[in-house]
Order: sequence, then C-alpha cells, then structure tokens
Amino acid sequence: MNTNKLLVAGIDPGTTTAYAVLDLSGNIVSVKSAKNLGINALLAEVMQLGKIVAIGTDKAKIPSLVDDFSAKTGARIIYPKEDLKVEEKKNMVREFKTENEHQDDALASSLFAFRRIKPVLERIDSYAKENNKEGIKDNIIDLVLTKEVSIREAIDMIENLNKEETRIIKKVAEEKTLRQSDFMRLYRIAKMYEKESSLLKRQNDNLKNQLKGLERKYSYFDPKAIATKVDKKFLKKILFKERSISFLENEIERKDNDIRKLHGSIRKLNDILSNINNIFVLKKLDNLGSAEFNRKQHFLNIAKNDILLVDNPDIISNEVVGFLKGKVDAIITKSPASSKVRQKCGITFVNFEGMNIGETNLFAFASKKELENILKSKDVLKSVIEDYKKSREYLSKSL
Repeated sequence: MNTNKLLVAGIDPGTTTAYAVLDLSGNIVSVKSAKNLGINALLAEVMQLGKIVAIGTDKAKIPSLVDDFSAKTGARIIYPKEDLKVEEKKNMVREFKTENEHQDDALASSLFAFRRIKPVLERIDSYAKENNKEGIKDNIIDLVLTKEVSIREAIDMIENLNKEETRIIKKVAEEKTLRQSDFMRLYRIAKMYEKESSLLKRQNDNLKNQLKGLERKYSYFDPKAIATKVDKKFLKKILFKERSISFLENEIERKDNDIRKLHGSIRKLNDILSNINNIFVLKKLDNLGSAEFNRKQHFLNIAKNDILLVDNPDIISNEVVGFLKGKVDAIITKSPASSKVRQKCGITFVNFEGMNIGETNLFAFASKKELENILKSKDVLKSVIEDYKKSREYLSKSL
C-alpha cells in the first residue's frame, strides 16, 4: 500500500455511494460501493490507496459529498458543463467490469476527470524529462493540480520549500528583525498541519467507534462458528477497520511530527530575535571539500568576517581554502582539525566541545560573549607562539 501514490477518483453519492480510483496512467486501482458511506468512512478507505489529486463527478452541479471530499483532501474537482448523459457514461465504462450502476457512474466520473487532466500530465512529463526534473515529477503534478499553479511555479515552490525556514532565519540574522509576514507564513503552515491532524484524529475516532459497534453487535457469536458466512463477513469488516485505524494512526503521528518541527522553528525564530544582539550567526558546512562548498555557497554567501561551523574539517580542497583565506575569521569544528589542515588553512580553528551552540539546517548560533572570549584566548596563544618562534629564529642566527 503506497499512500504517497498520486491518484484520480470519481464519486457517485447517494443512499448507496460508489467510488472509483485510477492511477495517473488511467488504470483502475479500486471500484467499490456501499450503503450509507459517509465522508469519514469514504476518506478512510480512499486515503489508504494514495493521495487523490483530482476528484471527478458526472454532475454539472457539484454534489456536497464531492465538495466535502475536495475540501478535506485538497483534490481538484473536475466536473462537466452539463450532466454526463447515460449513454455517454455507458460508452465510457463499457470495457470495464463493475457490479452495479452506482459503480458505473463513479467509474465514468473518474475517467472523465482523468481525460480532462491527461494533457496536463503529458506536459508535465515532457517538461520533467527535458529539464531533468523527473525526481520531483509527482510533486509538480500534485501542486499543478491541487494548487492550480503553473509548472514553473510548482518547481520553484518545491525547490524552495525545504529552504523556507532557512531563508527566514537568514533574513532574521542579516536584518536583525523578523517580519510579520515571515512569522505568519510559518504559523499558517503549522496551523494547516494541525487542522489536517485534527481531521485524521476525528476519522480515527469514528472508525474506532464503528469497530466497537461491530464487536458489540457480534459479541454473541460462538467462536467455534467462526467459519460461517456471517462470521467471515464480520471478520472482514473488523480487519478492514483495524487496518484503517492503523493507517490513520501512522498519518497522525507523521502530521504531529511535522507540527512539532514547525513549532520548534517558530520558537527558534523567537529565541534568535530576542537575543539577536548577543549572538554570532555561524554558517554551516559538513566539510571543506569542493562539492559541499559549491552546493551551499549560493545560499550561505560566505563573506569577509564570517565564522563557520564545520563537521569534518579534514575533508578539504585547495580551491575552498583559497577562497576562505582572508575572508573567514574562524572555523569552529565538531571534530578536531589535524595539524596539517591547520597549517594549510592559516585560519583560527576552535573546537566545538563545551560551546553552547544552537543549530538549524544551514546556520548555527553562538553566544557572542562566549565566542569573543574563546577567540581572544586563541589570539593571545597565537601571539605567544609566534613570539616564541621569532625568538628561536633570532637565537639560531646569533649562534
């Protein structure tokens, strides 16, 4: 079960509700119908199959169940200008095997939606191949369909989404102010995740209540009669509900983790802002190799008087050393730099151990007072060593 798979669905609401789900190649993933299938039960079933990016209906006036489904999943509603005619729907589903007319209508709705979005899918596929974006193709499709943005806008959103927290923190560090719009952006994302998590929890509670009802209803069954047709039906229902609950609990945990991270980002921003005049902003690199430097420099913009935080300083390139010399005041390291690297760089190295440093993805924050004291002691020590070397040279010449 791939819950990240992008799908297209069609819904036929009524006393008996049917739904049909297709993949983005137009293949049938599932066609089902059931009596009194409400929005929560429908969501629980369909969400296990993947992510619905488009939802189709055969009605020009969008049914409330389809509208609710779209509102809760973000799926784009695809509907005709006029109700699809009976003969038209029959022709659409003729080659497929279904159990009833409700399933026919749901399948016709999903096929109608798929055919409408197919040209968009083909354009995205072509663009992704030509521009080496196949790794994020599904993300592009998701945004283009659900957010109704252009392909280029979608790519820009995807490639910059993971940098959002870093971008805001960088702006705070440079401007020493936190704009309300940036703070509210993080806040709105957190609230969106909270809303999604709340919805999942309600769906889960609903399923648990249904499961308890089923267990009470069939509690009188003799365990020895488990092989009867009624018991098999009951066990099938129980198993489905339990799987749904397990899936939703995993989704809730994932959303809650996202919420915790976002709240952490907001707290971090507040901490940075409240101490902005008392901290040094450090720019982070995993190592001093060319690949790592080239990957991050366009965003870090390492410049004169910067201080770096480097995980492993012993991975090094002459190109990077040449760039850093005369620009970087100091390099704080998580593992001690070898004497060879220290001599090669000619930059002050400070061991991370014992320092109180907070970190984000690309930046770290250290107490200005603590760092100044450490650097001063390093400069004094450096001066003593240089004086000692000069005195030794003078003595050797005198002799």
